[in-house]
Amino acid sequence: MSTAYGSIGMWMLQSSGAVANWLGQSYQGKSLYEPIDVVLVDRTSSTAAAATAKLTDSLAAAGFPVRSLHSTGYQAFIDGQKYSQQPPDGSNSAFSDAIAIETNDHGRVFGPAPLAGGGFVWTAAFSRENFAVVTHTYASFTQARDNVRTALVAKGATDLGSITLGNTYDTDTTSTGDHDGQAVVIALR
Repeated sequence: MSTAYGSIGMWMLQSSGAVANWLGQSYQGKSLYEPIDVVLVDRTSSTAAAATAKLTDSLAAAGFPVRSLHSTGYQAFIDGQKYSQQPPDGSNSAFSDAIAIETNDHGRVFGPAPLAGGGFVWTAAFSRENFAVVTHTYASFTQARDNVRTALVAKGATDLGSITLGNTYDTDTTSTGDHDGQAVVIALR
């Protein structure tokens, strides 16, 4: 989808390139696709390494540090290029506001892609999961997206509104749960 922040891929992808299905679980008897629902903008970093450090520090300060026990290996497109999940260490980590054995909001972040005019852009797929013995269950995309926005803004980031990605499904076999097709846009400080 063409936006002021570049061409933003609408979906989190499995390593095979297929749209990620939330841990293979169903939601109301349907496959649950994982939408991109957050765009993070960094207008001041001059290198990808600096942008990565700013992203990690900003999310940690907002209460979303890197935490283990989350599935990994996902990807997303920005400006036609596929970007891997951060952190790229393959440690089964995601940015999360609680440990994996508690209900948590967690996100997989992709980039950094160069931004026209300078800086970098990231995309992310955030979701809320409920912990149940031996498994996690989907709770909400919208609640997790809004919670990470609120937390980042509380720590000095700027809310740039939202963009319409139109990445919703509700067919007989596929759903995007409570996702409304919007991605919030947040400028990191």
